[in-house]
Formats: sequence, C-alpha cells, structure tokens
Amino acid sequence: MLHAINKLMSIRQSGKRASVAAGFWIAAVAVCGSLPPCAAAQQRLTLEAVLQRADRHPDVAIAGADVEAAAGGVTAADRAPLPTVSTSLASIDLQNGVGPGSWTGGKRLDKGVGIDWTWERGDKRLYRTRSAEHGLEAARLDRTETLLMRQIAIAGAFWDLLAAQDRETDSAQMLRSAEQMAEAARRRLEKGDISEQEAARVLIETERARHDDATLRAAKRLAAVALAQTAAIATDQIEAEAGWPARSESSPHDIGRSAAVGSTGGLRAIDELINLRSDVRAARSRVDAARAALDLARASQVTDITWGGGFNHYPPEQRASVQLRAQFPWQLNYRFEGEIRQAVAGLQRAEESLRQTLLAAESELIALQLRRVTTAERLAGIEAQILGRSQEVLDRAEAAYTRGATSLTDLLDARRTFRAVRLDAIQARLEAARADTEWRLRLGSKKP
Repeated sequence: MLHAINKLMSIRQSGKRASVAAGFWIAAVAVCGSLPPCAAAQQRLTLEAVLQRADRHPDVAIAGADVEAAAGGVTAADRAPLPTVSTSLASIDLQNGVGPGSWTGGKRLDKGVGIDWTWERGDKRLYRTRSAEHGLEAARLDRTETLLMRQIAIAGAFWDLLAAQDRETDSAQMLRSAEQMAEAARRRLEKGDISEQEAARVLIETERARHDDATLRAAKRLAAVALAQTAAIATDQIEAEAGWPARSESSPHDIGRSAAVGSTGGLRAIDELINLRSDVRAARSRVDAARAALDLARASQVTDITWGGGFNHYPPEQRASVQLRAQFPWQLNYRFEGEIRQAVAGLQRAEESLRQTLLAAESELIALQLRRVTTAERLAGIEAQILGRSQEVLDRAEAAYTRGATSLTDLLDARRTFRAVRLDAIQARLEAARADTEWRLRLGSKKP
C-alpha cells in the first residue's frame, strides 16, 4: 500500500495530466478496492435474460395463486349436493323407562337411520359450473396480463440502464476531450498565445465535464438498482448487454398511419389487436361469468326437492318399518328477487367494465403505435442528419483551437452542441426502444 501511495505521489509531481490520472486511480481504488475485481463483479444481462425473470416476480406469483383458487372454485361448483345421513332415537318413555333387554333389540326405543338428497332442478349445477369456469379463464388471462405488464416494466428498466451506460461512455469521452483541451490550453498559455483568463475558462469547462461524468456514473448505478428491483435480481452489480434494437420493417400487425385518420383498414386492424389482448379477453370472460351467475339466480326460482328415506325399529310391538319423505321450500312470499337483482347489477358492472377496457385498449394501441412510428422517425433523423454533422463541427473546432485558428467561445459552443446532440440521440434511442419493445410484447413477441 505504501508503495502504491509513493508511486501515486511521484506521478502527481510529473505534471497536471498525471495528477488528473492519479486522482482517477485513487477514486477507483476507494470505490472498488482494485480495478480487476470491480470489473469482474459486473453481471452482463441481455434483454431476453431479464424478461425470463418476470415469472419469478411476486406479482406474477400472486396472480398464479389466484388461478389456483379459481380452479378450486370450478371443482367445488361442478358437484351435486352431498346426501345427508341422519340417525335418531325416539319414543323414549321418561316415566316408565325404556324397559329391559339389549339396546339393539330389547329396549323400547324407536331407532331410525335415514338418508336425504337434494335434487337440484333448473340446471343450477350447469350455470354454477359455467360461471366458475369463466372466472377461471379470467384469472388465467389476468395472470397473462400481469406477466406482460411486468415484462414491459423490466424492458423499460433494461433500456434505461443501457441509456445510462451510453451517457456514461459519452461523458467519459467528453471528459478525455476536455482534458486534452486543457493540456492544449496550458501549452498555449506557456507560449503566450492565450490569456490566463481564457486558460481559466478551459479549466472550468474541464471541471464541469468531470462533475458531469461523476453524476452520470451515479445515474448508471441507480438505473442498475432499478432494473434489479424490477426484475427481482438479487444483486445490483449488473450491466445491460450493449446493443440497441435495430429498426424493423412494418409487420402485418402494424396499425400504421391509417389508424390515426380512422380508415376502415386501420379500424379493422385495431379491432383485431384489441380482441387479442389478454385484459380485453379477461373482461369478456367476466361478462360471461356474470351472465351465468344471472342464469343461476333465475334458476333459483325452480324449486329443488329433497328426497329421503329411513329405516325404523321399535320393539317389541313393531319390529321394523320403512319411511319415505319429500320436502321442498315453499316460495310463498319470496322468489329470490334479491339474488336476481344482485346478479343483474353484477352483469351490468361487468359489461361497463368491458366497455371501459375496450376504450382504454383502443386508445393505448393507437397511442403506442403512433409513438413507435414517431420515435423511430425522430431517431432516424438525428442519426442521419444531425449527429454526424455535429461530430464534424466539433472535430474542426478542436483542431482549429489547437492551432489557434478559432476562439475558445466557438470551441465551447461546438462542444456543447455536440454534447446536446449526443444526449438527444441517446434519449431518442431510449424512447424508440421502449415503444418498439412494448409494441412487440403486446403482440406476443419477446424479441426486441
């Protein structure tokens, strides 16, 4: 350790650029302990790898438990009423007693055993099972939607991390360029080509670049933490595998610009996509379940009959007898109007929920496709027309300033313009990647 400190002190005495390098080395040692272990601790993940972790998220697990509960509800609904077994002791003489003899054949006791079974009429079991099955289908689709939303969130966090990595890389390049400019300004100051004030401005810009670099490194760490939390990853020492998604050709599922102006073809495409959405299909299943529940409530007006029979033994006069019976509720002043009213309200609620889901799905799909198109066009314009030109302007300004052929103000303007364009390009890539990935996930394709 002492040897490393003495080495750093000797480097610091060699000049200003060496001092800057020593400072960076000290910061790296303070953060990581040593550079190789810190770099090895980073886990590089692809988009496919993090999307596969969506199944492990607690929200998806809870939705899966709801599916299991709904499946149990189907099993409980699809059964006939259980028979009822009853036993009895009757005709017990409290004054004279039950008499001598055994309990089975001698004592004066009316012993009986019977069985009763309710005959459900009006297809109650059918409607009850149908409602439970539609509820199970809705629960499965809810899990699919929950998984999809978790994948969209994970993909967004992944692209945020990749954008943060690109910003950090660009910031490091700008910092190196600023240090080179500061070194050039120092040499020109020694020759008397520039004033001390101009050299001070160059140093200020270099310090600003250094602070920006530190800020973006912290932002990258925060983006890694956000991705780890969203994807339920145990460690936040992760990096996104470099590579933005390539701009793809239009697919048959694309709504295109015609949807925005309301053409027949665009509206047909929207309707097809809406019907494929898991949240819309879940809402339709809930409407079907509510209809079955209404049918079940109306079927309650059909009276169920409970059939029963029994075997009685009463010694000594009566050795054995058989009893047959039937019973049913007498719907005299009430015919399940309350249950029917509740079921009607439930159906209306389910239909309104479906209507709301359809409107939201249509708005979301149109907005998503338009955002996908506009972000792709904006990114193409920046990369094709602005980014290369700003790089050329910066290169010429730096070369001219080194030769003393341009002013510091022009150089700083060129640097700031290039920096702004680079940040705009990264932001455009981020927005385009987010929109395209969400669109593909919504269509059922996980590949970016």
